[in-house]
Amino acid sequence: VPADATVPPPPETASLTVLADGFPVVGQAVAFADREGHLVALERTGNDGRIERRVAENAMITLVVPASGDAPEHLATWAGVQPGDALVFDYPANTGAAQRVRFELPPLPMGARYASVDLGCLVSGRITSTVWEGEVPEGCARDGKLDALATVYGSRRSTLGYAFVLDATLGPDPVRFGAWSGDAAEVEIAVEGLPFDARSLFVTVAARKNGSSFGGATTFVPLESAVTAPSRRAMLRVPAGFSNEIAARATAEVPYLGGIGRAFVELTDFGAPPGMTIGMEDRLPSLQRLVVDLTSLERPSVGWSFDGDRGQEDAVQIDLEWGESQAERLWRFIADPRQAGRLRAPILPDDFIPSPSSGDHQVTISAFDHADFAGYAAFRAGHGPKSPRSSKLSRRSYSRAAGL
Repeated sequence: VPADATVPPPPETASLTVLADGFPVVGQAVAFADREGHLVALERTGNDGRIERRVAENAMITLVVPASGDAPEHLATWAGVQPGDALVFDYPANTGAAQRVRFELPPLPMGARYASVDLGCLVSGRITSTVWEGEVPEGCARDGKLDALATVYGSRRSTLGYAFVLDATLGPDPVRFGAWSGDAAEVEIAVEGLPFDARSLFVTVAARKNGSSFGGATTFVPLESAVTAPSRRAMLRVPAGFSNEIAARATAEVPYLGGIGRAFVELTDFGAPPGMTIGMEDRLPSLQRLVVDLTSLERPSVGWSFDGDRGQEDAVQIDLEWGESQAERLWRFIADPRQAGRLRAPILPDDFIPSPSSGDHQVTISAFDHADFAGYAAFRAGHGPKSPRSSKLSRRSYSRAAGL
C-alpha cells in the first residue's frame, strides 16, 4: 500500500486510492457526484493510484473496476462519502500472483462420483481423476504453506470420506493427500431465539483452521412453529483430525412484504466439537421491503426497509446484475445503514455504463456486520464496494429478487 494511501485529505476533500494486489492502479477513471447523483467531475488516478477532490456531505464516488480472473469489469459506487474520507480500494489483480499447483488425490473409492478440493480461499470444481491442477492465489498460502481438504462424494452428493494435507509447502513438487477416511466427528448445533415467524431454517457447519472454513455441510431443519418451539437442533459431521475448530451458520427465511424475492437472516459463530449454540436473538433486523426501479439502467433505483431499528449494521450492499449469464454485468453499491432506505444510482458518463443486455436482472441487498470494521465510516474507507468474505460476516440480513 502506498505510504500516503491513508493520509487524511484536507477537511473539505475526499480521496480514493485504487490498488491491485497492493500496487497503485494508474489512470483509472473515477466519477464524483453529489448526494443527488449529479455528476460533478470525472478524474483519473495518479501515479500513486490516488485521486483527491473537494466534496460535499454524502457525496457519491464511482469506480470502473477492471476485469480480474473470473470477475468481469464492473462498476463500484460508494454512497454517503464525507469530506475528510480517505478511501482505499484494493482488488485482486490475478496477474501472475497465483501459483499453479498440482494436487494428487488417492484413487476414488468404490461408488464415488467425484471429489472436490477446498483450500479455504477457493473450492475446486468436480474432480473425477486423481489429479487436479489449480491456480492458488497468493493470499491462500501462509509463508508458503497451505492446508487443503478433499471430500469424495457418492450418489445424491452423499459424503463418502475425506482426505487432507496440513502445512503443505508450495513449490515445484505436487501436493499429495493422505488416504481417504470415513472418520468424522458428530457435531450438534443448537439454534435458539428463532424469529417467531421463521419459515425455514438451514444450518451449515464447516471445519475452521487458521481463520478459514473448509468443507461445509448444510442440513435443512423442519420448522413446525417457532412460536411454540423457538429452538432447534441439527446434527452434522466434520472431518476428524483436520481441525478442532468449527464454524457454524444458521440461516432462517422470514416473511417478506416486498412482493418479489425472499428475505433471510443469518448468524455465524465459532466453536468446537462436540457442539455449540447459535443465539439468533442477536440477529440483525430482517429486510421487509425491496422496491426496484429498472426503468433506466443508467440510473437504477432501489428502496428497502427493515423490521427493526436501522444502524446496527456496518454497511448495506446492493448488487445489481443482469445479462444472459450470471454477473455478466454488475453494478455494486454500498450505503450507510443509518440513512433512509433508498438509493438512486448517480449520473455517469456514457462510457461508464455497462452495455444493456436482453437477459434477466437480479438484485441482492445485504445488511451485515463485518468482523474487521466497526461502522460504515470504517467499512467504506477500508473495504469499499467489493464482495466481503463470508467468514468475516458475523451477522447478515439479505433479500434477493431475480428475473426482473
